[in-house]
Amino acid sequence: MEFAHSLSKFLTKVPLTTCVFLILLFLVAVYLRFYLIPQNLFFGPEQGRDFLVVKNIVVNHDFTLIGSKTDIAGIFHGPIYYYLAAVPFLSSKGNPVYASLFFIVINSLTVFLIYYLGKELFNRRVGIFCAILFTISFGAIVYARWLSNPPLSIPLSVLYFLLIYRFLRGNSLSLVGASIVFFLLGDSEVLNYLFYGVITLAIILFFNREFRKHKILSLISLLISIIGSLGNYLLFDLRHDFLISRSALKLIAGGSGYYTPYSESMVSSFVGFNSAFSSFVIPFLPIASSFIGIFGVVFLARYIKKYKQSITLLLLWLLVPVVLLMLLRHHVLEHFFVYLVGSSIITAAFIMDNIWKKTKIFGIITLFLIIGINVYAWHVSIPKNKNIFFQSTQLEFKFIDQLIVIDKIYEKAERKPFSFQAYTIPYWSQEGWEYLFWYHGEKKYGYLPVPEKAEKLFVAIQDDPSSKAFQENWLRETVSKWGTEQSKFRYGALTVKELAVSE
Repeated sequence: MEFAHSLSKFLTKVPLTTCVFLILLFLVAVYLRFYLIPQNLFFGPEQGRDFLVVKNIVVNHDFTLIGSKTDIAGIFHGPIYYYLAAVPFLSSKGNPVYASLFFIVINSLTVFLIYYLGKELFNRRVGIFCAILFTISFGAIVYARWLSNPPLSIPLSVLYFLLIYRFLRGNSLSLVGASIVFFLLGDSEVLNYLFYGVITLAIILFFNREFRKHKILSLISLLISIIGSLGNYLLFDLRHDFLISRSALKLIAGGSGYYTPYSESMVSSFVGFNSAFSSFVIPFLPIASSFIGIFGVVFLARYIKKYKQSITLLLLWLLVPVVLLMLLRHHVLEHFFVYLVGSSIITAAFIMDNIWKKTKIFGIITLFLIIGINVYAWHVSIPKNKNIFFQSTQLEFKFIDQLIVIDKIYEKAERKPFSFQAYTIPYWSQEGWEYLFWYHGEKKYGYLPVPEKAEKLFVAIQDDPSSKAFQENWLRETVSKWGTEQSKFRYGALTVKELAVSE
């Protein structure tokens, strides 16, 4: 009864029209992010690796303490992505499309979170602008369509700052919630432990008075963050000869990973920051992407006296991670800037609100201009699967083509044993195909490819324009020696050769 009363009291504070508007935006966000996913979903080696682990959790009840590996040897993400993926896995019997929809819905819930954060940081109009911009943000849409763990950072980071701000405004229990969200952030993307750990330390330094008022609660929250963040890693390390600890120490000592000179690190991080900021607000404008992020930071700094807490939090959110990337000198990957989704959109909404206050007509023009640019970017890119980040091969390598290829292979196999080999990018990573043969092939046809040599060998060759000479050499020097080509067919970016295996 008490919970129902609290919920009722909360809902009465939100106008009905705003509730309806946010729900409509949420539905639009889901639509824009899920559009043509059944056809264009990228299900590569990393997706296959993850789903084989999820399958092992659900089918074999083999639970894991860590998540997928990072690009640094011996360092892993947390397992939250696996356990969340187990929910759609159970309900859909392992269908990756349902899993993608599940994570897209989670991602789209940011519409509500970013509205409340913008509203509480500044005003209701900023909140509305935030919700609209997030819904149609081309960069945010692209991230949501990536079936992987980093996009979970988007709703979690917005929720984290919403709770932190509410704590600073007097809601003490929000600090406990923020500590829980903190370790979930790190669990979804291990780099977040560094980003949001340093951000949190800076918040404590800037607003130490608020934390001193709640010493016991602050200590409890700290313990929750530490136990939640380190508990599963410590258990894993105890079982595996301190693999993660040794790898982390080696990384700190400079013995692993790829490092660049400070000058190169600063340039790549600066360029990445501006490019990402632009993709989330005004995509397809190369000139804008060169300075829009810095313009946003400078604009915020002008209002720091008027909105001390709000602007300080936003500036820390925007700048701390990119400064850390410069100092770390590690090779900067594009998805490191996923943290900017929430902060860049709120910054843009605040700028739009100030334009609106000064000249309403220019505010309306700015809003519709940004909406138009993002909708145009979506219209020319998403249906054709263009301008998608991460891997150039992702654009043409489609889930639906993989299923068609598997059906054709079974048809040609004529219910006889066969072997399978794929040319994949990254090279020789078969996990995506291995999972799909289990999910689609075995369930539909009753058996799997055999690991040993069979009379028929099917070789799936993914187009690799960037290494065409290497691929042709592999086909000539290696594949040709496996057997005699009997037939060949093609779907999308996939060519499949049927070979009669030589004795």
